[in-house]
Amino acid sequence: MNIGSAIGYYALLAKKLAPHLTVHAVEPLGRHRDFFVENMTLNGLDRADFTVHEEAIYSGEGDQSFVDNGYGSSLYQVSRSGTETTSIEAAFKTVVKGLLSRSGLKKFESTPASDKVITIQTITLDQLLAKVGRSVDLLQMDVQGAEADILQGSRSSLQSGNITSFLIGTHSRALHQACSAILREHGYQIEYEEPNPKEQPDGIIVATRGAPRLKARSERSASAGV
Repeated sequence: MNIGSAIGYYALLAKKLAPHLTVHAVEPLGRHRDFFVENMTLNGLDRADFTVHEEAIYSGEGDQSFVDNGYGSSLYQVSRSGTETTSIEAAFKTVVKGLLSRSGLKKFESTPASDKVITIQTITLDQLLAKVGRSVDLLQMDVQGAEADILQGSRSSLQSGNITSFLIGTHSRALHQACSAILREHGYQIEYEEPNPKEQPDGIIVATRGAPRLKARSERSASAGV
């Protein structure tokens, strides 16, 4: 299961490497879904090889504002102060763009254009798994700051163990810690985690309900006497 599949690179790779896999891809942005279908053809696959879900996955069911910003597209989320934000990373970018805009660089306007904000339907991960009707061997998600909210909406699935393994991209140290805590609370073991890898901007968490096969980087460092 690939949540935030965009143009389908992870879903396509999985199917190419293991054609027997059943692949569910979740992508609420229509433009990305269109590219995904085009990429299926370019890779010798077709629409029947995938189940594509158009809803966004979140902590609850309903309608939600969604910022169409290419690969940085994300849900608007309401902070405790009542103001709307996207991910922490996006909020930081907004501050930087605001400074650049006030310096006279108009292309860096911090407020998204009205035609870039759309309304989409959201469901929880528990609801998605009920819709799929089977357990999930691997769930990969890259959701631009909504990762902890999605886990909050999947407590039934986490408790039952219907998801065997997670591969999660995290978008701040606080979100990374929150995701790790939720997974551990439900009996998952963190096989690998790195909140700030050198190779990419997102943090990484790999977690399973089985025995760990990898050590977290901090554990490896401690065992090596670093």
